[in-house]
Amino acid sequence: MTNTPLDFEQVSAPLPADLRTLPIGLSLSGGGYRAAAFHLGTLAYLDRTGLLPQLRRLSTVSGGSFTGAKYIISLIENTEFNRFFQDFYRFLRDENLFKAGLADLSTGKVRVPSGERKLISSLSNVYADTFLKSPEGTPYRLGTILDADIPVQEVVFNATEFRTGVAFRFQKSANRRARIGNGNVYISRESAKQIRLSDVVAASSCFPGGFEPMKFPQDFDWPSSTVLKEVEKDISRGGNPNSVALMDGGIYDNQGIDSLLLADDRKDAEALGLFIISDVDPAQDSLYPYPDNDQPPSALTLGQVDWIIRLFLLLCSLTLIAVGYELWHQINQGDFSFWQDFFPLLMPLVLVFGVLAVLWWGRNLIKTQLLPRIPQVGIAGWQDLKTLKINEFLYILELRFTSLMAMTRSVFMDRIKALIFARVYGDEAYQGKRISNRIDRLANRSAALPGIVPLSPALKTVATRAATMGTTLWFDQLGQLVDVTAAGQATICFNLIQYIVRRYGETPETYPPAIQELWQTMVQDWAQLNQDPYALLKGRLPGEKFPPIS
Repeated sequence: MTNTPLDFEQVSAPLPADLRTLPIGLSLSGGGYRAAAFHLGTLAYLDRTGLLPQLRRLSTVSGGSFTGAKYIISLIENTEFNRFFQDFYRFLRDENLFKAGLADLSTGKVRVPSGERKLISSLSNVYADTFLKSPEGTPYRLGTILDADIPVQEVVFNATEFRTGVAFRFQKSANRRARIGNGNVYISRESAKQIRLSDVVAASSCFPGGFEPMKFPQDFDWPSSTVLKEVEKDISRGGNPNSVALMDGGIYDNQGIDSLLLADDRKDAEALGLFIISDVDPAQDSLYPYPDNDQPPSALTLGQVDWIIRLFLLLCSLTLIAVGYELWHQINQGDFSFWQDFFPLLMPLVLVFGVLAVLWWGRNLIKTQLLPRIPQVGIAGWQDLKTLKINEFLYILELRFTSLMAMTRSVFMDRIKALIFARVYGDEAYQGKRISNRIDRLANRSAALPGIVPLSPALKTVATRAATMGTTLWFDQLGQLVDVTAAGQATICFNLIQYIVRRYGETPETYPPAIQELWQTMVQDWAQLNQDPYALLKGRLPGEKFPPIS
């Protein structure tokens, strides 16, 4: 388990007189709809405190790319923040992207040059047709962001490239060294302008097991074959194939921190004054709880089952001979009638033959294809496996599958997370500038600070439900969306209060005037949220129905 720092020790770095003048960097982690809603709540509270206009660098991953892309588009469209909030909140509430993607897949229409039908491509079509389309109804393309004159100077949508196993960045930057791709695989800025923004978001959120890898550039929608050929030429430089597999950015860095640090290293813009990591990856007490052997005891071994199947094959063969003989006999005697003998003779003959063929094919497949591929075991190993009882065999399979899933989904990603967090928390340049806004912050700790009301049971309940929600592409219940969005607001509110206490001390009277004003606003909001965790949401969404907390 990675025990990521939630705060920092007091440091001697200069104290800013007003947080609302500091350039802010923000990373939005992956995590499906849970991430999209939590980050929406985080943005909403940053807007409430006047900090959001100071956002200068944004890095997003997977579910965070949904919210990040939509927010950047709202800036380009000059959409007032509350309108953006309401529209995107209702989109998350009403839209089941997975169901819509399956519906698009079922049409059989293919919009991409590869000509291949994939669920991830269908989901990209859904994104292009819904929340990532222009007022004119056409899909937004990456060029809209690359050429935009907006306060956010660096925007990075993160995917993972499988040829070399590193991040693949779709990014807006004034620095020429900031490639669209990475140091190994990259394309020209002019070609990148033609990429559908929906394809960028799809590549960023294409998590293994749930979706197929996106074949770049052939699984992307291009306005012309000329652009596609230019991109293929870029991808194939150095004699490489003209395509590369892209998947979820969370494989490389699920918090999006690394790209934000790289953007800050380029020093083309003003240095960051505040570094906020919005993260829906909660800490886990155990990455792999060892499964109990709760399989019902079995008296049969695999070898005995094998003999039962052999016996069944023999009986099927004898049945086939007997029914076939009877059918042949009736035909020779002239007594055969198709309609009278269809169910008594023909149908049993077909069914028995089918069962016999399937069993024979299955046994042959296992013997010739599966067993020889088991390293250093092969067919000879089957003789040893035959002694295992059914429940023992099933338990072994469960252990192998669950440990493999834990390794890929938790152990490896937790290790990567620890390395990247060590970089940001080990760099003195970021001391006094870091805020870890983790979704389980209010669920796992007392959240007690001097001068503020203690964490209420109601708010802790909402935060706990948000932290324990699974990763999905839809919300089963309205309460899930409400809880996670409210948790985003409350968590960043508390973390900002804590930041001020750690940086400026425990005596608000000594704070600079602008910090005192911000402090008072946040303390009042915190008290309001503890009384009613949905209070700030209700202010944003007049007329919206909210479920009871308990």
